[in-house]
Formats: sequence, C-alpha cells, structure tokens
Amino acid sequence: MSRVSVGVTTLLALLPIIASAQSLPFTVAVIDWQPDERERQARSYRSEAAEHEVLYCVESWVVHHISEGLDRIEITSVRRDVAGGKRAIRDIGSHCADRDGKLLPTIHTHSDGNCQPSPSDLVAIATRAAPFDGVQCGDRYVVWLFAWQISAVFEFRERLRWQSPDTSSR
Repeated sequence: MSRVSVGVTTLLALLPIIASAQSLPFTVAVIDWQPDERERQARSYRSEAAEHEVLYCVESWVVHHISEGLDRIEITSVRRDVAGGKRAIRDIGSHCADRDGKLLPTIHTHSDGNCQPSPSDLVAIATRAAPFDGVQCGDRYVVWLFAWQISAVFEFRERLRWQSPDTSSR
C-alpha cells in the first residue's frame, strides 16, 4: 500500500471523530474519486489544460454516509463538455444537465495552476446550485465548492452590512 493510500485511509478513519467533535449544523462532505475515474481525469487534465480551460460534467456519483454529520461523495463518471478560452469558459449555466434538465456538478480547469475560484466562478456556482462543483488546477488537485457555502457567506456579509450603524456604504 502506498503512502498516499495509507494517508487517505487514516484521514477517512479520523474524519467521523473530527466531524462529530465539532457539532456542526451541517453535513461535512469529503469528495473522492473512483480510482479509474481519477486516473482518467488526471490524464485528461494533462492533455489540454495548459492550452485552455476545460469544462467537465460529473455525470454520476455515490454518496456514502460515513457517520452523523459526515458524507463521502465518490465520483464515478465524468465527461468532457467543452473547451473555453485561456482564462475563461463562457456561460456554463446551460451546460452539464441530466435528461430531466437538472444541473449536474461541474469541474473546470484553471490552466495557470491557480485553484482560487474567480468571482465569476463563485457567481456561476451559486447560481447553478448543483450538488457540488470543482476547480481543477493540477492533474490531481481540485478545490471543491458548494453553492450553499457561497450563499451562506454572502448572506452573512449582507446581514453584517445592514446591522452596521454606518449606512453610508449602502
């Protein structure tokens, strides 16, 4: 067993303890890949991500309930959807939907290796409200985002702004 496998196995064993100790008001989701799909995604990233951004649709995934407050989302199928420009993919809102029109999770690449979601990434993710979305910045590096998290931060910021005695910035 490789060091990486041992580390992931250890982390997954400790996560239920960590999640329950925090008594969070939401479920923590750890996103993982089926091994063959992870390798295929890494090869795909290496083949064209340096040229332009690429949008992928996560077509299937399985949610494993690990413990109270902790789920493991395992990606089982991803397909390449469309290539974009060097630094953007235009109008991803209509892409990546199932047969019923329900929006699927997406992964899009950042060709410069930066995993920081851009402001337009955050708006697209919050607007689409898919179960999860990712920004891939290396063959094995993905930052996972959830629309509910982005919306919660925005709502919190708005509450603070309106509760502030300084009304000059409204």
